[in-house]
Amino acid sequence: GFDIEICEAIADEMGLEAAPVTGAFNTLIAGLTSGRFDTIIGSMTATDERKEQVDFTKNYYENGAVLFVANDSTLTGPEDLNDAVVGVALGTWFEDLANGLDGVGEVRTYQADIDALNDVSNGRIDAAITVRLGGFYAANESGLDIKAVGGDIAPDSAAIAVAKDNPELFAEISDALDTILSNGVYAEISNRYFGQDISK
Repeated sequence: GFDIEICEAIADEMGLEAAPVTGAFNTLIAGLTSGRFDTIIGSMTATDERKEQVDFTKNYYENGAVLFVANDSTLTGPEDLNDAVVGVALGTWFEDLANGLDGVGEVRTYQADIDALNDVSNGRIDAAITVRLGGFYAANESGLDIKAVGGDIAPDSAAIAVAKDNPELFAEISDALDTILSNGVYAEISNRYFGQDISK
């Protein structure tokens, strides 16, 4: 919902009408570069690998990768993992992050973060890694029996992706993003979802 409203606000600023579409996260870059859609406003981190394929605006929010466990779990952070099964969304950089953590016995991939978090809540896996804000939102919206433990495992951020062969659109989206960040529109949307301006 948050990304869709940011998309709609940017489109409105550009004098356009947004037409949001959804897709599996691990297919979004391919969809953008093949022209199936014009931009990705979907909490995507501007990794070096992705920058080779598409252009990214400045970040529109800062976040952190966090370990989520069931509310009755005795785990207090990543340092407590012991042959744990950890879930991540397919196509995210959290898979590499999980594989690099001591104590992870298996990394299980899911189509979406909510699927991994649901399996944590139901006791099918030990933990999941996703962004702090997304995890809290999913837990509240879906009534999941989960909690975040430990601090941020790694910093995470989100930027808007545009195909490299579309510099004019990139410039227009970048300008529109600057405008909604400065005129209060972004803050209003963010406060509705998270109770704070997450661009700060």
